[in-house]
Amino acid sequence: MMLTRENYHSIEARKQYMGASQFKDFLDCEACALAIINGEYVQQSDAFLAGHYLDAHFEGTLDIFRAQHPEMFLKSKPGVLLDKYRRIEECINTIENDPVMLDLCSGEQQKIMTGEIAGVPFKIMIDSYHPDKTVDRKAMADFKDKYSEAEGTYVPWWKAYRYDIQAAIYTEIRRQNEGKTVPFDLVAISKEPVPDKAWVRFSPEYLERVLEEIKRLAPKFQAIKDGFFDAASPSQSLFRVVIPQIFSGIVSGFMLSITLSLDDYIVTAFTKPPMFDTISTYVYNAVKNGTNSSTPALRALSALIFIVMIAVLLIVNLRARKGAKERRA
Repeated sequence: MMLTRENYHSIEARKQYMGASQFKDFLDCEACALAIINGEYVQQSDAFLAGHYLDAHFEGTLDIFRAQHPEMFLKSKPGVLLDKYRRIEECINTIENDPVMLDLCSGEQQKIMTGEIAGVPFKIMIDSYHPDKTVDRKAMADFKDKYSEAEGTYVPWWKAYRYDIQAAIYTEIRRQNEGKTVPFDLVAISKEPVPDKAWVRFSPEYLERVLEEIKRLAPKFQAIKDGFFDAASPSQSLFRVVIPQIFSGIVSGFMLSITLSLDDYIVTAFTKPPMFDTISTYVYNAVKNGTNSSTPALRALSALIFIVMIAVLLIVNLRARKGAKERRA
């Protein structure tokens, strides 16, 4: 499917691609996210309309937007915004009177890109595209800290609305398309009586941590979209959904069992069968008895354990370093 501005928000596009808003919808409520994807629930809040009014102004399509949303205007005075939307005009004036913010918001408008994160197709639409940065515009009620139920405390407004997730997705997809990592700037204006301004730039290290969490959850959300839990056979659900989600726990349990086998002598000594030995009891008995015949086997076993552990550590660290270099490239 070739994405355009006209079909970017269509049901077909939402089904084929994951987006930053869709990912955040899944975090909040999986059933609600599916309803939005299927067109069963339409988001038309006042904040949503105000944000799109701001985008339409800088995109140069404000006349079209006004024609499509007559509910934002007084019926008695066509073209005059309702009281609850009039602050957005003040926000626009504030941006246009600030040369720095105006420059940030005046890049190439609504540039579309696609890519994959953890094998999941993603789409992005950049509000203001610059060759050296990505700029996203926001119209906020205010910039006060918000209470986060997930964190159990007050967090900055950009974190409360999970704009860091959007920043990580946009940065990664643009890196895949252009082969370089550019900064993500969040330019926001408040809808207070006297509009306030904010400019947030996320550090690459912070966005890398956020991206790792996205990579962990995206396959699960995609599986829900594809209907694996309901439509797939039990074996397909097991191997394509369940095991990938618990694979890290399986590996951790395996490594823990090896550690206990090497270390837990006392419990094993009392519970093992008479003619059975684990590594810990075998080593202890060999050292206790002092039999020379066991020395070569112990040395070989120790060498194997040492080599395997060094190899595992090298592989893990090299893969982590390679991944970090690819994200910075």
